[in-house]
Amino acid sequence: MIEKSNISRRDTNIAASDFNLQASDPVLSVTKGRDTIKTKVILFSVCLALILAIQACASYSFRFERTDDGSDPNIWTYTLYNDCTAPISLDSLGVYGSSAATLQAAAPDPDGWEYLEEDYMEWYPEYWQVIWESGMQNIPYNGDSVAGFSIVAPAGATAPTSFEVIYINFDLNDYESYFGEISQADIVPEPGSLLSLAASLSFTGLAVLRRRAY
Repeated sequence: MIEKSNISRRDTNIAASDFNLQASDPVLSVTKGRDTIKTKVILFSVCLALILAIQACASYSFRFERTDDGSDPNIWTYTLYNDCTAPISLDSLGVYGSSAATLQAAAPDPDGWEYLEEDYMEWYPEYWQVIWESGMQNIPYNGDSVAGFSIVAPAGATAPTSFEVIYINFDLNDYESYFGEISQADIVPEPGSLLSLAASLSFTGLAVLRRRAY
């Protein structure tokens, strides 16, 4: 009888301790749950701040430079530079600003790019005079370039002065446009430019002679 009584008491104590442990479990669960939520909120805030910082630092710019030396007066040649600091994909490239009524590209096109004939230009701005499509191929990485964009130079016409690039902004997951002025390499001036330069020099010399006369 004594042994049974001891066993009963021991069992009672164990049951009580189990009860106390179970009673404390909800409190621990709530505390752990709150800590988990706080951790997730902090991580989300850090990730959001990093994304916003990256987007704020990202820039999207291109250069289109005339690279021929002017030795062939019938061809203008250009190179497209990707100066973006974020990944992009190029859709198309257009140039405009020439005094010529119409322009056409000179073969061959850069690898992966295709010159669009006038019949297929309806989807693009009317002021574009020459259009190339990339086909999402031969896209220059950040800091790289694509060379070999050539245009047949009409007699007496001035070269295009501006370009426009349609590209995919992956941050916005949308198409955007970039406008820029075509930069000129060290080339021989075109005939029209030579005449203008000669005329300006003549008038400058005349003004100097008049000052000396007085």
